[in-house]
Parts: sequence; structure tokens; C-alpha cells
Amino acid sequence: MGATPLADKPLTDRLLRSWVRCRRRAWLDRHANPDDRLYTAHRTLQLDDQQRSFVALLPGKPGHGLAACERGDTGVVGVRLRGVLLDDSALKGSALEAHPPLLERVKGSSRWGDFAYRPVIARQGRRLTREHRLQLALAGRLLVEFQGGPVPDGLAVAGSGRRLERERLPLGNSLNRQLDDSLLRLSADLN
Repeated sequence: MGATPLADKPLTDRLLRSWVRCRRRAWLDRHANPDDRLYTAHRTLQLDDQQRSFVALLPGKPGHGLAACERGDTGVVGVRLRGVLLDDSALKGSALEAHPPLLERVKGSSRWGDFAYRPVIARQGRRLTREHRLQLALAGRLLVEFQGGPVPDGLAVAGSGRRLERERLPLGNSLNRQLDDSLLRLSADLN
């Protein structure tokens, strides 16, 4: 069995996150042997912090998958968003994929009714980084197609002591241009 061609592999939010941190790391994520990855305690700490932040944000346990979106659950996990880049860039027709850690129900309209979802990420630190902004922008872009309604903003939450900090990020044209530029450069570096 041969390896799948690079054109068939989507550009994912994980690759984008790795690329923002280190261009070589994204290349290794795509081309290196996955069995050679090393465990890092930092990733476990991030996931633990994310779990605590989401528990503080939501009134109950989040639903899972498309069925939870159709029911209108307050929070939804386990949704994989897929799409194709349709703009007039060199990447036209490229597959995109994102797996947002949480979707939060907000007022709006979608194919399921008079509510919509927005992507939510947990951040560590005091400020939103480029990594956070691009991750939310990619999830927001793919969520528009998935839910059939607009996604005006994303949400970044951070547990800070006894309170939960919430920061809304408008997903406008400027951020989408930054995302397009980053995806183009990511694709070039992977090839």
C-alpha cells in the first residue's frame, strides 16, 4: 500500500497550530513517522486546563457530534468540520479540516433552527496569540458551511483563579485574509 498523495491530505487546524509555532514541526507532523512522537507533560496540562475552563463555561455536560447540534445542546464536542477552499488563491480546491474543542450555542440562525454555534477554545496566558486567532478563524470559516448560518465571532476562555475570563474575537475580513495567507504559506512549507 502506497502513501496517499499530499494533495489528498487536508490542511488541518493541528497542522496550522504546529506551523505557527514552528515551520519544521508542521512538516514533521505531516511527513514523519507518528510512532516517533514523544509524550509531553505540557500537552496534558493544556488539556486539563481546557477541561476546567469548559466545565466552568457550560451549565451541564456538552453533547457529542452532529446529533447534539440538531438537538440544540448548549455545548457540543466531537464535531469534525470539513470544507474546501473556494477563494481565488493558489490553494483553490484544497481540503480543509478542523476539530474545534467546543461549539457553544448562541443566538442566530442555522439549518437547525433559531440558534447557531460558535467555536470556543481555551487559552493559557494573558492574551490571544496568533495561534488562537487563526485556529478560531479556521473553525469559524468551516462552521459557516456546516451550520448554514453566519459565525460572527469566536470565544476564547481562560480559567484565572476563581473566575473565568471570556474574550470574544470578531471573525472579520482582516482575520480571514490572515488565515488565507497563513494557509498558503503552510501549504508551501509542507510541499
